[in-house]
Amino acid sequence: MILWSWSDLISLNEKIDIMRNRKKKFVLSLFLEWTLIISLSLIVYYLIQLICNTNYNYVFLIVAVLYYLISYFILKKTIFKFLFRNLGAKNKLLLIGVNILFYLLVMTLNNTHDSKYSFLGIRYYPYNVHLKVDKNVQSKIDFINKNNTSAKDYIINLFDKYDVVIIGERAHFENTQWDLIYDIVSDKRFIEKSGNVFTEIGSADYQYLADEYFTRKYNTEEELDKATTKLVYLANGYTEKKNYFTFFKRLNLLNQTLPDSLKIRENFTSINLYPLDIKTPGEQEKHYKDWNRYYDSVMADNVIKGYRRIQKEEKRKKMLVITNFTHSFNLTKHRFKNLKNETTYIFDSLKGSVANVLINTIAAGKKNYSIWFLGSHNKSSWDKAFELCGNKSIGFDFEGSPFGEDKFDMNLNYDKFKYKDIYHGFIFYKSKFDWINWTGQFPYELEDDFIGEYKRRMTLDGFDKETLDLMISEGKQSKGYDKFVPSKFNVEYLLYTRQNAKLFLYQFIFILSNFFLSILVVRDLFKYKKKRIENTDDN
Repeated sequence: MILWSWSDLISLNEKIDIMRNRKKKFVLSLFLEWTLIISLSLIVYYLIQLICNTNYNYVFLIVAVLYYLISYFILKKTIFKFLFRNLGAKNKLLLIGVNILFYLLVMTLNNTHDSKYSFLGIRYYPYNVHLKVDKNVQSKIDFINKNNTSAKDYIINLFDKYDVVIIGERAHFENTQWDLIYDIVSDKRFIEKSGNVFTEIGSADYQYLADEYFTRKYNTEEELDKATTKLVYLANGYTEKKNYFTFFKRLNLLNQTLPDSLKIRENFTSINLYPLDIKTPGEQEKHYKDWNRYYDSVMADNVIKGYRRIQKEEKRKKMLVITNFTHSFNLTKHRFKNLKNETTYIFDSLKGSVANVLINTIAAGKKNYSIWFLGSHNKSSWDKAFELCGNKSIGFDFEGSPFGEDKFDMNLNYDKFKYKDIYHGFIFYKSKFDWINWTGQFPYELEDDFIGEYKRRMTLDGFDKETLDLMISEGKQSKGYDKFVPSKFNVEYLLYTRQNAKLFLYQFIFILSNFFLSILVVRDLFKYKKKRIENTDDN
């Protein structure tokens, strides 16, 4: 039996307090050391960036390894302990002062490159490459400067060699690309050579509606808006994208200025999202699964049938196809479905008659894919080169260009290919910083002309009657529901986040750690002052 005396208990409590203090000091010491390592690595990183492009992760790892090698093999103690033998308030204050100097130095070194974005005073860059002297960038700059063919002229000139030209569209809700597309289709040369536009947006089941809409003259803008809403809503089902609504309106108005023999024909290629023979949400869910699996093959089949009809029946034998970039790859299969992409089907069927062109867009890279992380081709060397050339809008063949030699980094399974293997050509139109991602509510979509079909579709998507009635009531009461109410998707905050995310994190840790250190210093100073007052009173 063990008997504990009062003095033993006091001694035990003191030992526990000592152990706790040691743990606190160890944790605090480690915390301060990593603050020091982060500070040093940020400085080294930006120093290196003055000379060449580098990855911050590697710099951080090297600095951390060197820190501990010097600590344990040269100084026999950590650099932190060598510099600061105790954790007194003065030394903590000194460390904060040193870190603030580090921070100011980091900002000074970092701000040697132009960028309109910053985080807590430190600039960040939308590109992994910052320097014009980078050989990869310089070769692209030289090529861009020698090329004077505009994006529009490049597309139209392709019709001299090919019957079918496919443009790989950006994310559907990006608005500015459709200014270029309209500029192309409204050009006199296109009207005379082709006059046929095929789009992913719009179900082939509603082609009759498109044929009526694009040839009819509407007396007022209200009539035109209602007819445009009806066309896009019925033929597509997704009613939030302003660019298609605007493009269709402009195309309708353009056709009113053209004779019947030269009117532009809009051709739908997609699957019907809400067939009339589907009656229940369960049937609709099954349809969605089938639709997703066979989407590319159905669109390709509609394009191929359209091509054969045009070759047989029409005087203008050329056609422009607009489809999302994920469907515009050649030589590839869909990442998830293990089926060919739309363009691959078309190339296989219409050999020698097809050219596919990529508009500057996002690049997923090898590790992940998301439109919210707007990566850039070839570690951002493309965008940097165009930026240094004033974002010159041009078009060119990938074959014979430095861009075509880069590894294909828009699909996770196909980085073994080069861009020239997947696409015939490339057009650059507007920097990502100038993109407008615009969505909103179409005008009149809750009017009596549409409400029956609106309810049918929403019911198939699983909405109950009570919720649906409330949604319709609130929708009609919302301001401007009978006009297009746009909402701009602010892409600038998300641009190129991937290549800067870790750097943001380290900068945030750096600032946050110094904030906590400041609190510790203030606390210790108050304790020190209080202790001095107590000692003065005792004396």
